Amino acid sequence: MEYLDQKNLKGKYTPIIFFEIYLTFTVLLFIFGPWDWGIENPMILYLYLIGAQLFLFTGYKSGLINYKLKKESEIPKRFIEISILMNVAISIPLIYIRSGGNYSFVFLGFTNPGLVYDLSRDANLPYNITDYINIIISPITWPLIPWMTYYWKSLSKKIKIAGIIGIFMGTVLPYVASGTNKGLFDILFILIGLVLLPYLANLHNLKDLINLKSLKFVTVLLTIFVILSIYFANNIEQRLGSENYLEKIAVNSRADNAKVSDKFMESGLDPNIQGAIIALTSYISQGYYGCSLALKEDFVPTYGLGFSRFLSWLIGDLVLEKDFQKNTYPRRVSNKTFWDADIVWSSIYPWFASDVTFLGTYIIIFLIGRLLAKSWISMIKFSDPWAITIFSLLCILLFYFSANNQIFQTGPTFVTFFVALIFWQINFKFRIKK
Repeated sequence: MEYLDQKNLKGKYTPIIFFEIYLTFTVLLFIFGPWDWGIENPMILYLYLIGAQLFLFTGYKSGLINYKLKKESEIPKRFIEISILMNVAISIPLIYIRSGGNYSFVFLGFTNPGLVYDLSRDANLPYNITDYINIIISPITWPLIPWMTYYWKSLSKKIKIAGIIGIFMGTVLPYVASGTNKGLFDILFILIGLVLLPYLANLHNLKDLINLKSLKFVTVLLTIFVILSIYFANNIEQRLGSENYLEKIAVNSRADNAKVSDKFMESGLDPNIQGAIIALTSYISQGYYGCSLALKEDFVPTYGLGFSRFLSWLIGDLVLEKDFQKNTYPRRVSNKTFWDADIVWSSIYPWFASDVTFLGTYIIIFLIGRLLAKSWISMIKFSDPWAITIFSLLCILLFYFSANNQIFQTGPTFVTFFVALIFWQINFKFRIKK
């Protein structure tokens, strides 16, 4: 019988250390990066962000509870097979919807994502049966990438090949067909959470980082990041137009005083590299500008529906026929300024604060940290498939902390999170000996 306790749980702090470093980096990038945001309440903003990270860490520490284990979970091979089939089946109509009704965008999206992004958005297709089916089956289709990643070594060659096809058709192509970057970056975030973090957790000391295996990990992840960064920068350039691209991207017209510093513009870097850095740093850190604007607004309750556009649409718009989104912090800031909640970021905090106030949001952040710890333990010790799903979703959520409330905004990830949470808790209780 194996025990999970504070003394012998190897790598128990690996995820929180990683994400605390990452979140600190995003804040420092906001303060000292190439962008000068010109915010009016820096002290309030920075103190609030420091408090949020403290609550995240405290919540994580509280989730490291002592458990006595029964046995590991079995590899969900049947679930994986069903997930592959469903991903392939839903991909054809899903690509049609994401592309705005034009299958040719699948090919154009690889070479001209900016144009595809504009055209697919202009098509503005309404929700139809495919969207609803995609949401309903998402607890089985969405976890395909996490399951394939975590159980990779134990899967047969046929399942590996079929899984790659399922991921390519069900995830990659729909996002490429819409000219968006999110789905591709999500894959990177899942790989970091399920490959890099467990690897780091198993290192005996920092010296072990300097070896051939570590070099392979770093090389693969950096290669993926560079490819995605090039794709992202190319996408942004095509959206803005190549003429005077650097001048256009160096000024955020939606923020009153935001612009790239003259020092960075005169740094002598290659224009393509400069453009990529400007775009990526804005993408990663701009949400704190939106948060600074929200912190100046009064609280208007949204009754538990403000944090999720999907939930407010489902219950507010369809059932109660009332718009709960209009009173969210991001929407009210959007109505007062050019900081459009549909286009730019406001970080995760104003979304939760719309329901529970900014101070109340600390409690939500505490619970996220706690859930991260518990899902990490359940994943690395039990290999529980639903814990793997929850942990993957939380990794995406944390990577987007500086941007928005990512996984609760759309139907598939919202439904997947809560269904996986229920199944995981059921499995968890059966695998714990009181």
